[in-house]
Amino acid sequence: MNAQTQTDDYFVGKWELMIEGVPGGGVVTGLMNLERKNGKLEGNVIDLQEKTEFKIFKVLESENRIKLYFNTEDYGEIEYNLEKTDDHNLKGNSMDFLFIKGKRVLD
Repeated sequence: MNAQTQTDDYFVGKWELMIEGVPGGGVVTGLMNLERKNGKLEGNVIDLQEKTEFKIFKVLESENRIKLYFNTEDYGEIEYNLEKTDDHNLKGNSMDFLFIKGKRVLD
């Protein structure tokens, strides 16, 4: 039996994201997909309005928190700081002024 099951790896999976405080006002919705390969989290972030996908190039992990990085054409390097709030929700921020809420997508 695998020592680390999917349920033990909180951030692995698909997440619906809502980002508030974006320039110009309003809310951006997106998806974050994370999987563990060779012991490390990797994946992508998708902006659902712009239909653009960004590969995550670095993830720093600590207990119940992750910090992930990806590059965008318009804003350069973006950092998301995310933390577990309960079994299926997370919260965080980006660039110290965007507020992020996430909900696990259950199949």
